[in-house]
Amino acid sequence: MSTPQPGRPRPILDAVRGVGTVTALIGSLVTALVGVGVFNTAQGSAAQALLATVAAVIPAVTGLLVAFGVLRKAEPKVTPLSSPMDNQGRPLVAADWPRPK
Repeated sequence: MSTPQPGRPRPILDAVRGVGTVTALIGSLVTALVGVGVFNTAQGSAAQALLATVAAVIPAVTGLLVAFGVLRKAEPKVTPLSSPMDNQGRPLVAADWPRPK
């Protein structure tokens, strides 16, 4: 696996970090509200379970969206080896220059 370069965008990691931060803040708020008595224990547990589900689902959804975005952007730029053609549909052929032996 390659090491990420400093300063390069990392959209998946940024999305996961953002969701994790928001989830942690809301979870802390729910715990505080249970402690003060605004929510009872069952309501607090249900809210924590909902937050845990959201925290588990968001990275998977983000990953799928990024994968489909990469496919949509990169696929038109790839030349298939079985039938290489240029943008006008003309077959690509090997250049006729002397090759070193």
